[in-house]
Amino acid sequence: MTSEELFNMRAAMFRYGGSFIKSLAVTLGHADEINCRRLLHAFPGVIIKYGPDSWAYKALQDKKPIKIKKHFNGIKTSDQI
Repeated sequence: MTSEELFNMRAAMFRYGGSFIKSLAVTLGHADEINCRRLLHAFPGVIIKYGPDSWAYKALQDKKPIKIKKHFNGIKTSDQI
């Protein structure tokens, strides 16, 4: 999986996933390459449901950017994906 595909998969996870999947997407964003592979190996269903061949990934390509809320030292900010 390329870094662009991983980024888009994480965006699909934010858009369509529940709280656990959204947390996993954040974790994947912080993980280095080795730990990212470990996480995806531990949760292979994530790639099936949100990866490049999934409906969620493909549907996201037609959507507008989404905002992701982040919390830094009690301050709410948001980024777009």
